[in-house]
Amino acid sequence: MDTVLKVEDLSVHYYTLSGIVRAVEDVSFELGRGEWMSLVGESGSGKSTLGFALLRLVPPPGRIVSGRIFLEGDDITRVPESRMRSIRGSKISMVLQDPLTSLDPLRRIGDQLEEILDVHGVKDEDEKKKRIREAMRNVRLPYDYVSYYPHQLSGGQRQRIAIASGIILNPSVLVADEPTTALDVIVQSKIMDLLDDLRRNLGISIILVTHDLALALERSDKIAVMYAGQIVEESPSKDVAKNPLHPYTRGLIGSIPRLYGPKNIEEIPGFPPDLRNPPTGCRFHPRCKYAMDICSTSEPGYVEVEGRKVRCWLYDKTRGG
Repeated sequence: MDTVLKVEDLSVHYYTLSGIVRAVEDVSFELGRGEWMSLVGESGSGKSTLGFALLRLVPPPGRIVSGRIFLEGDDITRVPESRMRSIRGSKISMVLQDPLTSLDPLRRIGDQLEEILDVHGVKDEDEKKKRIREAMRNVRLPYDYVSYYPHQLSGGQRQRIAIASGIILNPSVLVADEPTTALDVIVQSKIMDLLDDLRRNLGISIILVTHDLALALERSDKIAVMYAGQIVEESPSKDVAKNPLHPYTRGLIGSIPRLYGPKNIEEIPGFPPDLRNPPTGCRFHPRCKYAMDICSTSEPGYVEVEGRKVRCWLYDKTRGG
């Protein structure tokens, strides 16, 4: 599969008055063209920060401190901001969690879509109308909605407009940051169907940021599980469902309610660590029932196991004994 996005050893820190928050630490992964990958983890695990970092939009006081991001072979961590502005939207785009915060309440939908085209140099009026009409068709909304204001639309319709804003320039990668959080389950399913259709019909690669592992397993080609700023497991979705490797992933799987079989829901004891002062060794070891002495003193490597990747001493054969 053609690689459209490659991330190498990416780290993002927030410099606060109370200390340095290591929100993303040494993250690496690849995304194929037309592939759907989900970033899954608890709140505060670094998922959204990683998503913003991919577009170089980490808000202050955060910044990318190391690593490289290759988008279609181009290292976008090295390009000037003036060029990065042209890359956002045209090559990589983002759909935010709440469209009410990303859409201007005082401007009509059509004006907001047209502004995106203006910023990216599309000046011909006929071409603008053609692209706006196509974007509205792709998100399954009537064209006359371009004359509406955001408050005149439902939550699901506003999210479709946000998606239209993200795809109007035909990017290669779409980062969707918890796009269904505020929606009911029926609308949520329709939004996921829409993203899947866009992936298949337009060839867009999707990164879904979500805390809902069940949703991710249902829709994704592969899962990247984040904990305390690190990817601790990256596996095909079917393998995660059948045989999760990392103890944290096992805990997440065990917390999903079941329609059949045992009804008990497992819990992961404890709380996520303070990323200003993360635990030594494996960051999950204070909550892990499989923890060994080495887990509290030495950080495990990110190793490959039968085509999958995991950050855990249970699989890292470099330890002695």
